[in-house]
Amino acid sequence: MIATSRGYQRPERGRPTERGEVCVAGPAVCSGYGNDPAATAAALRDGFFHTGDLGYFDADGYLWIAGRIKELIIVGGSNVTPGEVAAALEDVPGVAEIAAVGVPHEDLGEVVGAVVAPRGGPRSSGMVRALEAALRRQAEQRLAPYKRPRRYVFVEEIPRNAMGKIDVPACRRLLAEAAPGR
Repeated sequence: MIATSRGYQRPERGRPTERGEVCVAGPAVCSGYGNDPAATAAALRDGFFHTGDLGYFDADGYLWIAGRIKELIIVGGSNVTPGEVAAALEDVPGVAEIAAVGVPHEDLGEVVGAVVAPRGGPRSSGMVRALEAALRRQAEQRLAPYKRPRRYVFVEEIPRNAMGKIDVPACRRLLAEAAPGR
């Protein structure tokens, strides 16, 4: 099931669903979080376990995961998934890895920022400027204006947490410390 603003949507062959939160139910689904009634109430609603994953079913009935709801970037009321931004820019020559995250913005609430690990690291300011220009060009070609990173920061490696996942708070800090427009 997909939970959307219009209720729950079941996948039907030939009819894709809207994007929404992936919800599951069944005998193998947990019955709650031990000694944490607040977490249980947040996750178990209407007989479904709300996973926190953003996804949709395509016309063939396949489930696609677009990211985590808590990592969704909301730019002036429009939703942006970090994975969509990273996928649009990761094949720019010279990019080893890229992470897109939301950064606070006074008027829009959030805007997209990108933390970029160049192949071989950020070797010189000239290389960084050229790579940023290439990223901006590709963003203009592949992403709607509100989905384009407003700020870039270049690092040796993308920060990761103990589980090996992108450390979103660390990426946000790096972008906050960067000069506006970089």
